[in-house]
Amino acid sequence: MKKDWNELEFTNIADFKRMAPSIIQLEISRIGKIIDSRNSVDLTYNLLIKARFDLKEFRNDLETVIKNKMNENKLSKLYSALFHIAGAAEKDPEIKEKTNYIIDRLNDLINKCKMLY
Repeated sequence: MKKDWNELEFTNIADFKRMAPSIIQLEISRIGKIIDSRNSVDLTYNLLIKARFDLKEFRNDLETVIKNKMNENKLSKLYSALFHIAGAAEKDPEIKEKTNYIIDRLNDLINKCKMLY
């Protein structure tokens, strides 16, 4: 359940298309800060590394399809990142609040992408 508002809900189509890669980069940075606070032998660490990798690939794909149609294969990287972030949150309740925020934003991004691309 969302407890914070999300600017993506109020963004028009043109602005969203322009902002989407930067929004993904912001979430990559948030995940990076969580990774920096974890022990590298921790399962949470590995799940977040995978999520960050998937988000980077999705961001790169998104930058190439801004003017074109996006297919489910492109969104699969975003779904994979969500899966890994959720898994990390389950394993480590200490990061659950931060990861839930990231998950909410990424879910909003998926919904907007499905509508627009």
